[in-house]
Amino acid sequence: MRILLLILCTLPLPASDRFAWWTGFQDPELVRVVHAAIEKSFSVRLAQARLAEKGAGVKSAKAERLPSIDLRGQNGFVRGVIPSAGGGAPGAFIGPKERGVVQNSAEARFDLDIWQRKKLANDAASAEYSAAQKRALAEAIVSAQRAGKLYIDLRGVQQRLQIGNQELATLRELLDVTQARRRAGLVNQGAEAATQAEVARVEARLRALEEEADTLVVRIAGETGQTSGAWKSLRSSPASVPLHQALVPGQIPAERLAERPDVEESRQLLAAAMALRKEAKRARLPQLQIVGSVGRLAESFPGLLLGSSNIFTIGNSLLMPLFDGGRLRANFEIRSAQEQQAAIRLEETIARAANELATAQTLFLAAIEKRQSLERARTASAEEAEVAEQSFRSGLGEWSEVLERKRRVFAQEEELVINRAAQSRAQIDIYAALAGSWQE
Repeated sequence: MRILLLILCTLPLPASDRFAWWTGFQDPELVRVVHAAIEKSFSVRLAQARLAEKGAGVKSAKAERLPSIDLRGQNGFVRGVIPSAGGGAPGAFIGPKERGVVQNSAEARFDLDIWQRKKLANDAASAEYSAAQKRALAEAIVSAQRAGKLYIDLRGVQQRLQIGNQELATLRELLDVTQARRRAGLVNQGAEAATQAEVARVEARLRALEEEADTLVVRIAGETGQTSGAWKSLRSSPASVPLHQALVPGQIPAERLAERPDVEESRQLLAAAMALRKEAKRARLPQLQIVGSVGRLAESFPGLLLGSSNIFTIGNSLLMPLFDGGRLRANFEIRSAQEQQAAIRLEETIARAANELATAQTLFLAAIEKRQSLERARTASAEEAEVAEQSFRSGLGEWSEVLERKRRVFAQEEELVINRAAQSRAQIDIYAALAGSWQE
């Protein structure tokens, strides 16, 4: 299956820098994950199936505006004047009793559509097809967004695992030193037990992170419509969290919200609902058709072979609804309520789009601001930890102080990874909120 869609960056950048948002992260594995999500996710495939359905609906609505030709065969009983199959003159009086007749004919019918009911139905079908196209685009956006964020989460967990393993190695080294000093009588047994407890705590946290990484791989597989085995390489090849360098705070064009596929979808659904309401209102008006038929009529099947039983009709038909138990009025009320719902849904979609963009931008800017303070704190803590460890190894410091300083450094490094992942996730949310520039 070919790549369904391509999301292009919508920020005010030079033309040469307008790539798909995932390309801007400069991570080949992220590109692979997003492409797989767009191509193979169940939601996108389902949206494509709906699109095919609506396309068939457009063809059906267009066909309704064309003349129809049917072949009819029937038999029954009549009383009156019919062509005689026994050789009598055509138009002979059969008698007061019912006589069996057989007829076959080709009938043509064309609705003049003087009130444009069928045109309105065709307009509604076309609008629903356009809405289905936009829904397919929206599903691709969401699938790319979800897959991208899952990938970011996986890389974040893998980085945290690397930091945790570094912390575990440091604690085990510290434990060896503590045990040596306890044997030398420089520290008590409580210091050794506390260090062992810290080692156990970090080991438990690493096991939890391993399970989280495995779960994320399974979720990526589900989002891309594949088995988890297809993404084993992500699990076995850790990498750092990618970050899009081209997104500049304060340069997000909110006016692009009107071009979001889900907004366009809601607008098209409203247009379809308006057309269907008008069509339902005009259903109570008379219908005028041109009708014609050509065939044969006789008293028996062998009589159909006689040329004297040929019949031909042409004329018009007028149908005026007089009583239907309130069905047409109820249908009009249904269509009116559906139009109102479509209008409310459009308002809701626009409001949600604005909220998603505002939220993503707020989180992105907050992550940038927080990162600056985290980096300063991490630098200061690393210097303090180094001084404390040197003092401890020289016999001047306490083990508890070294342990606390080390724990603080690793915790801040982990916070930096979490912050970077949050910043990257917010970037993806911004591009998803803006919908990007799309092409098939």
